[in-house]
Amino acid sequence: MRQAFQSNMFTFTDKLMACLGEMCTCCKAHGRKMCVLKSEDKTIHEPPPTPSTEQLSTPLVTKIGPRLPAPGMPEGQVSATSSVSRKRDGSLSSSMQSGPSKRLCLPASIGEDDLCQKQRPIAQDSIVMDIASSILSMYDDLTAVLVTYYAEIRPAHTAILFGATTDGAPVKIDLAQCNFGRDPWVAGSVPPPPPENALRAIRDWMSAVSMTNLQRNWILHLKPRLISIEGLQIQRQLAHGEPMPHEICTAIFRRLAQLDQSCSKDTPGNIWRKYIEPDFATTVLSNADPLTVQSIRTGFQEGTGLCNPASCRMWFIPAILPDGWAVYLFDMMRKRIIVLDPAVGPFGYSNRRVSMHEFVSNKLHAALFNCLHSFFSSWHCDSTN
Repeated sequence: MRQAFQSNMFTFTDKLMACLGEMCTCCKAHGRKMCVLKSEDKTIHEPPPTPSTEQLSTPLVTKIGPRLPAPGMPEGQVSATSSVSRKRDGSLSSSMQSGPSKRLCLPASIGEDDLCQKQRPIAQDSIVMDIASSILSMYDDLTAVLVTYYAEIRPAHTAILFGATTDGAPVKIDLAQCNFGRDPWVAGSVPPPPPENALRAIRDWMSAVSMTNLQRNWILHLKPRLISIEGLQIQRQLAHGEPMPHEICTAIFRRLAQLDQSCSKDTPGNIWRKYIEPDFATTVLSNADPLTVQSIRTGFQEGTGLCNPASCRMWFIPAILPDGWAVYLFDMMRKRIIVLDPAVGPFGYSNRRVSMHEFVSNKLHAALFNCLHSFFSSWHCDSTN
């Protein structure tokens, strides 16, 4: 009964493949006289071969030739992620495997294969180098603008400004062992959103406010470094929807950190997430050393007595990219990096976008753990695991 069932399956499959071969048009488009699925010496009326008692095999193996190359891809090269490639490699799902899988080797031109292997790293390296060059150039301009902006304000000599550095190695802080903080949505620590009519009223007021009010400083905060923002910048962001400037994002992340600490209902000293201000990514992506920047040291080490950084599971790091902001989430428990990118379209990331996020996340990942191991003497994990 089993052999009869298998025989019926083989017969049906042969008829299906013959039908596909008769209706095939892609082989003619590639210059072949007949479809690779058709065989001159076999017909669908031949009795199916008797299956082996040791391993289930199929006669289709002898009929299926090399896969037709995709447009722009050399013949003999098959994508490793395609379903046909997975089947030819014998990588079936566990629910369909009835025995040891058989690996099929397709003939490929040695010269073409070597050429593809050499061209891929070169093309990938050129993309990464182009991304690194564009990001470095953008951050050089950004840091110059920020330094000039605060130099023109002429703040008090005691104020810590953007990019201010300090000498000497940081003093490591011993952190007590603790569990990760609880999810704020589970613990009830998420602050309620403001009412919708309040947001509309703020926007209407900002649209009609006088220029005299807009030209004065609306935000002035000193720690971990000076933030000075005029009302005109806030109006452009809230009322006109202009791209978010660096200092507005810094103020937002500083306020989010304050709200998390004030609204926390977790165990005292524990917190689920930590917001790293944009200065960190700006320093790292401009190829500067974050260990020497005074505001970054303060952001990592200040307040550890009230909030243990070892309890933070999620570390939020914003970074401005050539076409907008993205946030990189470092999950210390699951050892993964999550990218929040509002610029992604409905069809997912482009290859260049993926390469850019890999480049940025790798630099932030290395710099983050370098700071953690330099600022704290007993960090619970390292960057390799």
